[in-house]
Amino acid sequence: MLDRREKLQPVHDVLAGSPNMNMTMYKDNYSPDLWYLEMFSAKASKRSAVDHLREMYGYERIVGFGDNLNDLPMFAACNVSVAVENAFPEVKAAADMICGANNEDGVAKWLEENAV
Repeated sequence: MLDRREKLQPVHDVLAGSPNMNMTMYKDNYSPDLWYLEMFSAKASKRSAVDHLREMYGYERIVGFGDNLNDLPMFAACNVSVAVENAFPEVKAAADMICGANNEDGVAKWLEENAV
């Protein structure tokens, strides 16, 4: 969901604590007045996806790209974490490296230069 915080907060509060659901609520870093409320199965997350890929396919090296606070748990599961230049400061601080902005094809350029 994407809306103003005051619209999303009551939904978050009603659903908080549901044993089968995880949620994350965070400010959109591209629109000053908008917030995201993401709701998903307690078994699903970006981090669990990385863990699943590693377990199912035996990947030894996983690179993750992110720009917002919901990417921080995924970063912790990756061998290399890359934040885009226009990411939140907390995301850039947690990243191993920074690539160009996502609105300037930063991830694609990073992959062209670094993919092996």
